[in-house]
Amino acid sequence: MLAALGRSMWRWRWPVLALWLGLAVAGAALGGRVLDQLASTDNLRPDAESRRAERRIAQLLPEGPVVVAVVRDRDPYDPELVASVGRVRADLLAVPGVAEVEDLYHNPGGRIGADNRSTLVRVELTDGLTTGERERAEDRVVDLLRGIDAPQVLVGGETLAERTFADRALRDAAVGESVALGVLLVVLVLILGGLRAGALPLLAALGAVAATLLGLSGLSAATEVSEFTVNVVTLLGIGLTVDYALLLVFRFREERTAAGPDARPAIVLARTTATAGRAVLVSGAAVAAAMI
Repeated sequence: MLAALGRSMWRWRWPVLALWLGLAVAGAALGGRVLDQLASTDNLRPDAESRRAERRIAQLLPEGPVVVAVVRDRDPYDPELVASVGRVRADLLAVPGVAEVEDLYHNPGGRIGADNRSTLVRVELTDGLTTGERERAEDRVVDLLRGIDAPQVLVGGETLAERTFADRALRDAAVGESVALGVLLVVLVLILGGLRAGALPLLAALGAVAATLLGLSGLSAATEVSEFTVNVVTLLGIGLTVDYALLLVFRFREERTAAGPDARPAIVLARTTATAGRAVLVSGAAVAAAMI
């Protein structure tokens, strides 16, 4: 069966290449949309005790997303600081999606740090905002909080941290993979002894990743896709594709050398897929089963 597949791949090589080129181009053009559709997914099962407790607390004490700011390195009762916090508080209450603003000067039980040089401003957003509405409100709240007249204003919050982690993961993946691809190309050229042969596994890997991103873009319309999925796709896509491609390229060269200079490519490719192709199939199936 695998030998027949090899002969078919040679016979239909141009349509196969055209199909993969189309998938790669579509993935590069449309697959990038998945980056805007990624979601922060829970690491625990819905029936975990802590998840049940969180849902119960949310029922008893409903609360929207919270953004907090620690105002540091200034006397909390400095008149200029008090006035600055008051102005920012008024602006915060005017932001669509802000439900409540708590600070030392307008709410009972305001918080002062143990060093008596810091205080806390707490901003609660309306519960039930869409992701877009919440992010726009958070961005505006962060900008206003950073405008408080103090040497240092540290702004944070759970959803802000999740967004930061996701954005950082994507940026680091882009930088790291760009460096890795450059190094990988050099290594492949040295190992395979030529630019064309060295570029082949890398092109296959990029095509596989682009096609997978295209599939993820469609999947994200039906269910949530974690923000770390792209990292997994690029890691496995590049690593496994290059690994399998090297196995096939080396086996193809061995079969071509054994068959002699007059051997037909279709026969060489059939023997390659019947041997190295079987190893790739078994290994790929094992990886797929593990991922499932």
